[in-house]
Amino acid sequence: MNTCDTKIWLYDMACGQVNPQPGIEGATFGDDNGGNCGLQAVVNANMPAGVTHHLRLGTNSSSCTAITFQIIYNGPVVGCMDPAACTYEPLATVPCANCCLAQGDPACPNGPDLTLNQAALQSSLNLQTVNITDACAPVEGCTKGLGQRYVLRFTTRIDNIGTTDYYIGSPSSQPQMFSTNNCHGHAHYQGYADYVLFDQDGTKIPVGFKNGFCVIDVGCTPGHTGQYGCSNMGITAGCYDAYGSGTTCNWIDITDVPAGTYTLVLRTNWQHTPDALGRHEMDYSNNYAQVCIQITRNLQNVPSFSVVTNCPVYTDCLGQVYGDAQIDCTGQCAGTAKTGDLNNDTFQTQPDAQE
Repeated sequence: MNTCDTKIWLYDMACGQVNPQPGIEGATFGDDNGGNCGLQAVVNANMPAGVTHHLRLGTNSSSCTAITFQIIYNGPVVGCMDPAACTYEPLATVPCANCCLAQGDPACPNGPDLTLNQAALQSSLNLQTVNITDACAPVEGCTKGLGQRYVLRFTTRIDNIGTTDYYIGSPSSQPQMFSTNNCHGHAHYQGYADYVLFDQDGTKIPVGFKNGFCVIDVGCTPGHTGQYGCSNMGITAGCYDAYGSGTTCNWIDITDVPAGTYTLVLRTNWQHTPDALGRHEMDYSNNYAQVCIQITRNLQNVPSFSVVTNCPVYTDCLGQVYGDAQIDCTGQCAGTAKTGDLNNDTFQTQPDAQE
C-alpha cells in the first residue's frame, strides 16, 4: 500500500506524442485526489477495445521511493442498450434486465444539470506572466497577442448535479457536438466554457476566450463513480470535470485591460444545447460562476488585482443574467448598428463614437 500522495495519468496516444504536464492536461484519464480515495489516486475509466493506453504514475511527496499500483477489471458496462429509451446507457455493451424505460414514463430520470463551481474559481485566481510563441494563441482567442502577456489564471470546475449523465461522445461518433473550425484544426467540444469580462457598465471587454477542452470525469462526490475520458466524453451524474489554473489557456489576458473594477464570468453550455442523446439540462440558470476584481497598475503599467466582495449580478438589456445582449450605436438593445446619432444632434460625429 502507498502511504504518500500519488497521481495517475492515462494517455491513449503513441508514446512519442505524449507531452506530460503537472496537471491533467493532455491526459485521456487522470486523478490527483479527486477519485474518492484520499491521497491515493484512483481512476475509474471506460476504455474502448483495441486502443493502447499508456499508464503514468507520479507523486506529490519526495518521500515516495516506490509506488504500488493495481489494474482491476470491473467487467463490462451493463445497462439499457435501446437508444429510444429514456434510460439508454451509451457505454453499455451488455444489456440489463428490465431497465429500459420508454420516453414519458414517470420513472424516467429528469436529466443532467451542469453548474460551474464558484469556490473553485474564486480560490484559484492568480496573476502570472506567460511568454506566448504559438501563433494560434491570438487567433483562437487564448491571448490578445504574442510575447509576454499578463494573464489572470483560474480553475474551471463543472459539476453535473443532475440525475443523468451529460453525454458528449467523440468527434467520430457525435460530430454535431464538436468543431474543427480553429487554427490548430483540433476537434473541440463546442459548449465547454467561455470566459467573459464585463466592466461596471455591463460592457463585454474583448479579452474573453471560448475553451474547447475535452470533457472528462476528473472526480466524483461520494457514492458516484466516473467513467468518461477524452476518447468518449461526458460528465457522469454526481461527478465533475476540472481544469486547473495551471492549464494552458485557462485564463483571460488582461495585458491591455485598463485599471478599474470588472466582473469575470465563467459560463458553460451557454447556448442551452442538449447532450448527444437529446437530453436538456434540468436547470440552465446555474450555468455560470462570477467574481469581481479590481485591476490596478503601477508606474511601470504592470497590472495587479484584488477580489472585490459583494459582487453584483449583471443582467443584460434583455433581462438575461450575464447575457450577451448589448446596446448598439443607436441605443437599441441587441441591435446590430455600428454607427448612430446617440446625442441626437442630427450628426454622426466623434461625440457619438465616444459615447
